[in-house]
Amino acid sequence: MRVLSLSETMTHARLGALNVAWWRDAPTLEQMALLTENIQREKPFVFVNVVFGGTPRFSAPIRQSVKELCEDTRSRNGLAHVVLMTGLGGSAVRMFLHGAAWHCPDQVVMSSLAEAVPWAVERLAECDEVWTEREVLTALNFQAARPV
Repeated sequence: MRVLSLSETMTHARLGALNVAWWRDAPTLEQMALLTENIQREKPFVFVNVVFGGTPRFSAPIRQSVKELCEDTRSRNGLAHVVLMTGLGGSAVRMFLHGAAWHCPDQVVMSSLAEAVPWAVERLAECDEVWTEREVLTALNFQAARPV
């Protein structure tokens, strides 16, 4: 995967039409702007947002930025938010993302990579890319092997 953005709290990488962002904490406005810029340069695409840590902090400007990203469906062939966090923090992130995605038919909120894999394989095929479930799972696990 080609890393497009790397910080202590977020990594964004791409391989073919698959874009993946891994979040270790809540986003900043600068990260959201960079993510949006990187995604808009890379079309068409499938986007998987993997949240696996941090404290849910969503200020009004962050909520607006996430809403705008979710609503911008140009050239996007699907957006999955995979919230791996558990407990109250995970519940808060899921509720926030459900709220941001509720009116966008190309988006889903999931709780495991196992749910995201077949979803991504299907969406990537619609982008004329043939991926196996194992390849997608390897890509989604890419960040787990990277030191930060």
